[in-house]
Amino acid sequence: MSAPERLSAWGGLPIEPVTFAEDRSMAVPPAHLVRTSYVAIEQVTMACRERMTPGDVKGAYEKLLQLNGAQPWPSPRGHWNGERFVIVDGRHQYIASLMLGLTHVLVAWVEDPRVVQPANCNGAGGRDGGAA
Repeated sequence: MSAPERLSAWGGLPIEPVTFAEDRSMAVPPAHLVRTSYVAIEQVTMACRERMTPGDVKGAYEKLLQLNGAQPWPSPRGHWNGERFVIVDGRHQYIASLMLGLTHVLVAWVEDPRVVQPANCNGAGGRDGGAA
């Protein structure tokens, strides 16, 4: 999309594309919010429990080591299932966080602001975390 097309697509507002170094995309429907928060690692589960390649886990582990305690972005994404956060993308990073003994992991999820969200039950910032 050329610069004039980007301007006309959003009513004359300049929109620059956002790029990520890795493919961990998230489709956000119109009028929805992306929420992020640190969640206690014991409150997290994985949607996919298929085998993982050791090299992928090693890469996530080394990335977390380089960040020296900070959490990377894009963070693992998923959804809430009761009091548990279910990771659907970012399981290698979650496993690496467990290996490093981290107590919390930064996660992201999409919310519809028109639907009342249940109160946070995990004591780690959970659903009342900040919008990204």
